[in-house]
Amino acid sequence: MASAYFGVKGALYSFNGLAMLPYYKGKGVSGTDYQLYSSIARAPFSMKALFGAVSDAVPFFGYHKASYIVFSSILGSLAYVVLGSFWVSASTAALLFFAIGVELAVVDLLCEGKYAELMREKPETGAALVTWVWLTYHVGSFVAALLTGPIADSSYGIQTVFWICLPLAAQVSIPVALGYLKDVRRKQGDRGVRWGKLRQHPKIFMLSMGMAAGAFGQALVNLFFRPFPMVLLAYSVSASCVLIVAAFWAMPITLAKANLFLFLDAVVYIQIGGALEYWFTASHDCVPSGPAFDYTYYSTYTRVVGSIAAMAGVALFQHVMGEWRMRKIFVTTTILRSLAGLFDIIMVERVNIAIGISDKWMYMLGDAIIYEVAYMLNFMPVVVLISKLCPKDMESTTYAVLAGFSNFGQQVASTLGIVFITGYGIKSEVTTKCSATGATGCTLNVTAIDESGNVCPALDCFEIPCKWDNLSVIIFLTHILIPLAIVPLSFVLIPDAACTDDMSSGLFGDPVTTSGGLELTEVRGRDDQEVDEDAKEKAKEEDATQSFKDTEHLL
Repeated sequence: MASAYFGVKGALYSFNGLAMLPYYKGKGVSGTDYQLYSSIARAPFSMKALFGAVSDAVPFFGYHKASYIVFSSILGSLAYVVLGSFWVSASTAALLFFAIGVELAVVDLLCEGKYAELMREKPETGAALVTWVWLTYHVGSFVAALLTGPIADSSYGIQTVFWICLPLAAQVSIPVALGYLKDVRRKQGDRGVRWGKLRQHPKIFMLSMGMAAGAFGQALVNLFFRPFPMVLLAYSVSASCVLIVAAFWAMPITLAKANLFLFLDAVVYIQIGGALEYWFTASHDCVPSGPAFDYTYYSTYTRVVGSIAAMAGVALFQHVMGEWRMRKIFVTTTILRSLAGLFDIIMVERVNIAIGISDKWMYMLGDAIIYEVAYMLNFMPVVVLISKLCPKDMESTTYAVLAGFSNFGQQVASTLGIVFITGYGIKSEVTTKCSATGATGCTLNVTAIDESGNVCPALDCFEIPCKWDNLSVIIFLTHILIPLAIVPLSFVLIPDAACTDDMSSGLFGDPVTTSGGLELTEVRGRDDQEVDEDAKEKAKEEDATQSFKDTEHLL
């Protein structure tokens, strides 16, 4: 547990996320390309339902969990070796970060059953176990935040972080190889595909495959068609429509409507990190009189304060909104999250400077504290709604599918953000252009060969500055106005129930047990014996309390 929660989900995940901004900026990548590459790295989290289904149905070297974790650990470790050792193109780096994302998603998913088993075996330690998991996760994240910013600003360079990540990525295979996961190895003649599991709910399995294909396809489109934002948009819209229709075909209507709401809730908060993160950290050559935050402040100080604010948001939700009705919660928290976007507009328009508040204090108050509290207040009801809609003994499957749709919604929101950034003419880097040849990439004050291979006289090379004229308009549209569109949909798509109500009764009939990735129901046929044996083998992992699952998925 310490290996997974401190090493992987806490430290490794945070190191990975915090390192991408300085890494890609160091390569001279534009803000829009950075946003696309970051979306590619997150794609594996939209594929978790398929990972769970495959691991349950296909024993890898005789194991349903251990071998997959070891393989993903090797994959992530090799990616860090390449990132730390060699100069690679931005596109190649995106593929390596995708491989690291596979490890993060697989370890996160396949370790869940172990915690449930411990809860069942020693129920009296439940509260202590949950507290320990939270503490371990936050300590790992805290350590990553403390190190990443100063290293990025130092002479050692951001690649040093990847060498720190290497042992964290590799170490998770050690306790698994030593048998601490207690994943029983199947006998030599019993290692075939468990077709009985796949036949129980083929629609759910097909939906998992479709969602994984959609997420992977989005990653590929982002990689190969990044200069064409309308192609990205066309794929996002098409894939979203297909997956939404498939969800209504595969799920009960109540669950499908809630799934659509959670997907749209992620989509309408359009991501523009490629513009905002670059604006906050750009030099004065790009943003005259701008904040010009260094990474020690931007990635370390504000991250630590933001974590504390997020925990305060959790406590505030529990004490104030814990017994509210779901629709009221979503309406209130959506409005609060939208209002938090005003702080970014205040900074971009330099209003804070005009009234005597420094950029660091304004960012700490607005983005690190108020926004984090508002974000957690908006995120908590999502977790509650998913948990309440998960039928008994089917929590893992339902969680994986709904969370996968929400993650895919974030991929779509990132693509929409690219359309807004490019459409409004945001330019996040200083470039050069040769007036004689019309090509970019010439050298100022030097007669040299430009990027097109033509000789550009020194006097014909001029500088094209950054352009941020419409950034406030984009923030208003993507973080304040458009997110409010989800408010009326909350009265149509989610149940009119309180947080304490049971929303899951009868959604899927009467399932008897679940097996981590695919739920099991009573069936007849030649695979009956296989299903029964697997159900017994996995049952103790799935009998853990629902409250623990709610807390685990918050992490």
